[in-house]
Amino acid sequence: MSPLKLKLINFFQQSLDSGINYFLFEEAVAERITKPKKHSTFTTEFKPITKTKSREEIKNENFNLLFNEMKNNQNTPQTSKTDTSIIEQFKDLNQLQTHLQTCMNCELGITRLKLVFGSGSQSPDIVVIGEAPGEEEDESGLPFVGRAGKLLTDILASIKINRDDVYITNICKCRPPANRKPTNNEINQCEPFLIKQLELLKPQFILAFGLTAAEALFNKKQNLGEYRGKIWDYNGTKTFVTYHPAALLRNPN
Repeated sequence: MSPLKLKLINFFQQSLDSGINYFLFEEAVAERITKPKKHSTFTTEFKPITKTKSREEIKNENFNLLFNEMKNNQNTPQTSKTDTSIIEQFKDLNQLQTHLQTCMNCELGITRLKLVFGSGSQSPDIVVIGEAPGEEEDESGLPFVGRAGKLLTDILASIKINRDDVYITNICKCRPPANRKPTNNEINQCEPFLIKQLELLKPQFILAFGLTAAEALFNKKQNLGEYRGKIWDYNGTKTFVTYHPAALLRNPN
């Protein structure tokens, strides 16, 4: 068992011993629980709900506080490098997804509700790649299920492509707190799994949504306009970059 998993188990046990159930995290925040933890080395006092911030925003801030304190109280590294030799052994998407369900290679493993692996055709011509799951995706375990997902479905339908005929996934398989941009470490930890997904799916084309996805795939700092309108190559697969549906919702122009 990894040092991070052991740390989490010890922390939650200490929390329960001291009368604070962090599995009921939102309820604890709402009730402004700040009882001292007799047996715990953690000193974080979580923030109460305020009128200016939503429950979700407070929860994400508190998770970040918790993780930062865990880093400060632990001498061992918080992340372990993704073992590509293990990934290469998987022969299908189900094996890969099962392995990923328990992934704790970065801090997103702590804060996620559900892993968002991907969905769609197992033999697609097109694989759609977004940035990372949002709130609704984190709750459902499926990619692109909110308003942006509906727009994606409509966009595909407008060019006579059924959503079920493509495969949809993200650069990162877990939601970053408060929908922030994934860090370089989070992207680097997840990319080997994406590469294996594509190896198993064997698409003819990749459609990358948004600048974050494009920069993660090609490791090149450019604006979206410089990425759009060109054919790129990602590990031998033709790749096109366009606006993320969420950006289109924010700015229809």
